Amino acid sequence: MWAVVVVFGTLGCRAGFDALPVSDAPDAPADAAPCVPSIAITHADIPAVSDLTTLGTKDWQTHLGTNNDRKVSVSPLIFGFTLVGGGGNQRTNVPMIQAYSWSDGTNATSYGPASPNAEGWWEVTAPGMGIQNSVLVDTKNLTVTTDVDALDGRFEVGWSGTASTMVVQGASHQRYVLAVQGCETGALLDFSVRSNVAYNGVSNPDPFVGVFVIAVR
Repeated sequence: MWAVVVVFGTLGCRAGFDALPVSDAPDAPADAAPCVPSIAITHADIPAVSDLTTLGTKDWQTHLGTNNDRKVSVSPLIFGFTLVGGGGNQRTNVPMIQAYSWSDGTNATSYGPASPNAEGWWEVTAPGMGIQNSVLVDTKNLTVTTDVDALDGRFEVGWSGTASTMVVQGASHQRYVLAVQGCETGALLDFSVRSNVAYNGVSNPDPFVGVFVIAVR
């Protein structure tokens, strides 16, 4: 007699044997764990000197008073600095205390305390006013370095279009390093530095925000 044998899903014929048990197909692999977007933050004082070309191998952008520069020859991940929150603003003559250098920007190759017109501060006239930017994270795992130096200000970060904003009080001369995992195509991470108080030149004469640097690698 002829018996039909199934071995790991393959049909074959053998003469003179009774039917053999049908082998089970190998188990399908378990579903991968779902991706969970995450942001882990550490911070320390901004170093005296920083190389943006090294910090921002994928992209970088600066808001340094009279010098607003960005990385060239890359597909931009950083959108651009804009003012938010209403109110007015003006630049004031408070010198920077840290320096930045780069070899892949659009303008000068360095900027710092010794630079001409190195006034990096903006005064504000309304609480909640500030400067914001966004980084395209997409589904990537990125390290985002953000330098902020603001008097009477706060640093905020969160996923665009959600209510999960993290507020970090005390944004004076701080470098925040964010380990970021995105899980959706087109996912954006929003950053802002906002004032806690209004500038009025009398009771609160301090300027609001100076350095705001974002670098991605």
